[in-house]
Amino acid sequence: MPIVIKQARTSQQLVDILEHRHRCHFQLDGKLVDHMDVLPSTMNTVAYLDNRVAGSARSVLYEKTNSSCNEPYSFSDSSQKLSGLIGYIDMVCLSISEHLFPTIFLYLLKMCIYQLAQNGFKHIFFLAPETMSAQVKTLGFSAVSAPDKGFIPNVLHTADFIKTFEAGFADREILRFQEIFYYTVFEPGEIMVVEGERGNNAYVSENGEVEVIVKSKEGLVSISHIPTGQLIGEIAMITNEPRTASLICKETTACVSFDRGDFLRILYAEPHRSIDIFKILSRRILSSNKQIAELRKA
Repeated sequence: MPIVIKQARTSQQLVDILEHRHRCHFQLDGKLVDHMDVLPSTMNTVAYLDNRVAGSARSVLYEKTNSSCNEPYSFSDSSQKLSGLIGYIDMVCLSISEHLFPTIFLYLLKMCIYQLAQNGFKHIFFLAPETMSAQVKTLGFSAVSAPDKGFIPNVLHTADFIKTFEAGFADREILRFQEIFYYTVFEPGEIMVVEGERGNNAYVSENGEVEVIVKSKEGLVSISHIPTGQLIGEIAMITNEPRTASLICKETTACVSFDRGDFLRILYAEPHRSIDIFKILSRRILSSNKQIAELRKA
């Protein structure tokens, strides 16, 4: 089953997170909720695996005068040098098998960073476990001091993260719909979409290799591979028509994703934004016509 990582927006998602956090931390003090959860600036991110919570993370507004944000490490010296809103990823909880731990940890952080950036935060603090320092660095975090008791205090500039994030999109028009993005991570061998099924999602792969498979008289045939950064499955998602091919992930593949319901809701509310989708679809048709013409010549 793919891992789905998104910002918690519904009451059920928040309940799922609190219950998961309770299970992870019950042995410490039995608390289910603390005062951070009721602050309006608090954002929670959840990772679902087979419809169960496999991980969660929480980010809050870092207040330079609020001592509650300075535990177990004080970022006060670093915060005085920064301007603008500062976010603080203050909690990451995971309860999963060891081989999935780095992947879910990484994309929980990415989703937290992305949501904070979308909400105007300029910098983010995170006290990272030394054992995960390599993953944290790949996101753009840099240490503000030496490790302390197995943790490294880090800061990230969100503008750098967003610049790198957006550079990975070949179909840049889809960035106009960023408010509905979330992450889906597929393990090697997992099927992203199935030929003949209705299309409810579209994806943009950040990494990994996606193979295109179609049915034929001879059986299943591999016809191509989809490059990273290209929008996948948008036509079937928009039309709700059956998928014309199956897509299989040959290696761990992380995708920026969005759902048909959220997408259509935006188009109904703001029809002018459909122009961006028409541009993408037009390029698809032109590319297909070019390929057909080249095949006829051959």
